[in-house]
Amino acid sequence: MSLSMHVTMFATSVIIVSINLRRYRLYAHPLHIWTVDDYTAVFVFRLLMFLDIGLAAGMGLDLGWQQIYTRFCGRIVVLSVLVLLLYPFLWVWTVIGTLWFNSARSCLREEGQKWGFLIWLLFSYCGLACIACMA
Repeated sequence: MSLSMHVTMFATSVIIVSINLRRYRLYAHPLHIWTVDDYTAVFVFRLLMFLDIGLAAGMGLDLGWQQIYTRFCGRIVVLSVLVLLLYPFLWVWTVIGTLWFNSARSCLREEGQKWGFLIWLLFSYCGLACIACMA
């Protein structure tokens, strides 16, 4: 997925949540907050991956050892945030979203909301599994 697609999904999610805020307050679990937070976390994850790719691309250039070392340290910081903070958070947050969805499925009035939430959970699990297999 491209970065612009994540921005569009995030903006759409925020708009939908703000329009339907009264209805969402009736839910037992804050599925609307889960959705916005998950989109935000995936957006930050992708942004950090683009940053890492940019840092890695500059390491092959003959810029001098100080700039190469700086880029190397930057990559270590970015990859550490991805691997130690954001990736585990996304796994835990996806499991929490699954549990909340199972208990609050009857609260979702529109059929499209159920399918949208279910498809996003499926994409979340598939994406996390693919990242685990590549690592």
